[in-house]
Amino acid sequence: MLRLAQPLNYSNPRHVAHIVFEILGIRPRATAGVALPTKPRPRNVARLQARRGGRRDFPMPRFAPIDFDAELPELPFADAIPSELPLEQLVFYRDEHPLIRKLCRYQSLWRRRLACVTSERYH
Repeated sequence: MLRLAQPLNYSNPRHVAHIVFEILGIRPRATAGVALPTKPRPRNVARLQARRGGRRDFPMPRFAPIDFDAELPELPFADAIPSELPLEQLVFYRDEHPLIRKLCRYQSLWRRRLACVTSERYH
């Protein structure tokens, strides 16, 4: 079982890089310019757009849903360890350790969360 001496912020790309490369000891890969595996656009979005007629396009989510089960290309190892590891690059490490797949899911949910606005923000 992996135990950390201090709590880490799993949504922070710097902390994720620290977990993956320093704590888990995974070698970095060259992920620059590699297309991220995303899920295809749902069929119901095209149907909704057709029903809207000439009005503006149906709004899509800010981030395309990532396909966590898609085949990944074999990537060469990188020369240097990156200081940050955002979700778009973390996906390429998902099969190297069970914790990384959980980090991918957590970050994906974190991005899709609803923004909670408290009354303190308005004062």
